[in-house]
Amino acid sequence: MVAGCTREPTAESGRETEGGTSTSTGESGLITPSLDPNALDEIVAKAGALPPPSAVSTKRGTPSGAPKPPAIEDAGPSVVLGSTEIQPRAASAAIERALRRQVYHRLVTRCRDDHGAILSPDAIRLEFTIDAEGRIVPSTITAAPAVSGFDAAALCMRRELSASSFRLPPSARGATAHVSATVPSVD
Repeated sequence: MVAGCTREPTAESGRETEGGTSTSTGESGLITPSLDPNALDEIVAKAGALPPPSAVSTKRGTPSGAPKPPAIEDAGPSVVLGSTEIQPRAASAAIERALRRQVYHRLVTRCRDDHGAILSPDAIRLEFTIDAEGRIVPSTITAAPAVSGFDAAALCMRRELSASSFRLPPSARGATAHVSATVPSVD
């Protein structure tokens, strides 16, 4: 049997098929096609004659009746140099991603409630400023509990943020940013 063929050769092998081909079974039992040399002539005759070149209306280089576009003067390649500008403010999404990647996990796992459990959502409200170099300014950090009884956790978060080595990525630096967030976040 031929690889990839699920049909066994039958006794009907060797009969004429449509399109001028026939099949035969060789000595090895494989089905091998044989072509009729007149098949191509029959196909061309059935297809009909091609239209004359003058009947084809979409030839390239022939007038179509449409107005020609104005000629473009080729001045050669040119390079324009200008001052490079960096966006003055980072997108808040970029700042949030950097803070989540570098600070959030540390705040949530180290600063817990009095019983050692992770704080409830939005328990602490944090506010601070990030300077133009992308670092947290420790003197601007405020942490206030949104729920009473989390004063120790708020103090812990202020301490952790002050000691943090947080740095914005270079693409987000260049301007100060004020951050206001609640920790742990619901999302």
